[in-house]
Amino acid sequence: MHANTPNVRFWAYINRSLVKLKLRPASSLLWYRFEMTDEGSKASSISFSLEGNELRLSSFVRERDCDGTHSSQWDLVAKADQKTFVQLHEKDPTLLGPEWEPEASEHQDHYAESLNY
Repeated sequence: MHANTPNVRFWAYINRSLVKLKLRPASSLLWYRFEMTDEGSKASSISFSLEGNELRLSSFVRERDCDGTHSSQWDLVAKADQKTFVQLHEKDPTLLGPEWEPEASEHQDHYAESLNY
């Protein structure tokens, strides 16, 4: 199946911390968090996947506060080749991660849209 395709190991920021990840060919990892905030709630998710020679990252955030509901989504892509990875922390050259490029993004202010802004 994917016998000749190597696993990809890299560091990524998740929940404001660097975490070492390993993706197998045609696999994905999902991180999800829900929290109550001062004015409402926030749900966020990050999905990493390895598709052929590309790493893909999809991030989604949905917040509800006194101004209504807001949501944002980002899709990023990077080469799965570890030779192209960049240093993520200035004091440690071993912390390498993909050089993500934006592919798509979207932001919605649901309350403003309901008022036809």
